[in-house]
Amino acid sequence: MWVKSSYCNGADACVELLPTCGHNGNCLVASLCDCGEVRKVLVRDSKLGAASPVLAFTVEEWEEFQRHMQAVYEGAEAMGDYPGQVILTQVRDNVWEMTRRDQPQVTLTFDDAEMEAFTQGLLGGEFTPEALSRPPVDAVPVS
Repeated sequence: MWVKSSYCNGADACVELLPTCGHNGNCLVASLCDCGEVRKVLVRDSKLGAASPVLAFTVEEWEEFQRHMQAVYEGAEAMGDYPGQVILTQVRDNVWEMTRRDQPQVTLTFDDAEMEAFTQGLLGGEFTPEALSRPPVDAVPVS
């Protein structure tokens, strides 16, 4: 199920995530995953729904990004200093983009409010692989 941050407060425009393990939808956390495929976290833009581009990150790439964002929040690192696959950039006032370093042609675009809700959910632990494996209150079924 697609998951939005609780900080979205019911807004339609939000970043959504989907944990996966290849073809097996029950394969969400390492202790449950025995499907022989790489576990992934998928990210899309809720305001576009099924029409949204989808970014796929391995759990390891996603956890590395979460650690970086925590360091940015704590002032230990700058946003642009991150060498990993998840690229999050403010391209102009009120416009943010997320992409994969190795697939820059696939881009999600969102505004400051969406960025704030996403960041708060990320820093609040809502988007860890463990948290994503639990059914959320405001989950949106995959369409």
